[in-house]
Amino acid sequence: MKALSPSVKSLAGGLDAIAFSDWYSCQIRTLDSGFPGADDLVQRLHALGIPMALATSSSAAMVQSKRQNHSEMFDRFRVIVTGDDADVKHGKPAPDIFLVAAKRLGIDARRCLAFEDSPYGVQSAKAAGMQVVAIPDSSMDKQRFQEADRIIDSLVDFAWSDWKFAGPLMKPDSTNYN
Repeated sequence: MKALSPSVKSLAGGLDAIAFSDWYSCQIRTLDSGFPGADDLVQRLHALGIPMALATSSSAAMVQSKRQNHSEMFDRFRVIVTGDDADVKHGKPAPDIFLVAAKRLGIDARRCLAFEDSPYGVQSAKAAGMQVVAIPDSSMDKQRFQEADRIIDSLVDFAWSDWKFAGPLMKPDSTNYN
């Protein structure tokens, strides 16, 4: 597991929101066949009342198409920002889409955790000031994701103990970075 970056170490307080990116939008179609960890993660975050946004480069029409078969899952997102949204002036790796998502959630982007599956997405979320968990496709070189705060193989590997939500951010060894 990758060590906490200086930006994570200096974050005062906890994380207030989650921003899912194209990873979630692209993989939603595979949930029926069991995308490991996705449904559990989203259900748990929703149950905890942690606001979630979907920030995807996909068009609004594409998201609507995906939403038809997975309305319960999409309904858990408070905000959905698409690549063709009028407020998104520049695509990834520019931070626009993540900044718009955080603004619509009413939360400072620096207090958000983003899940990303692309190097440009990681760059975009980091440029927005977010903490980032990268979930690269197994065919991609993980070196391309080194800017992420964590790199995991699957959402099943997401370590809840690494992240505090709405409280002090602490490393798993309980070293507090307030």
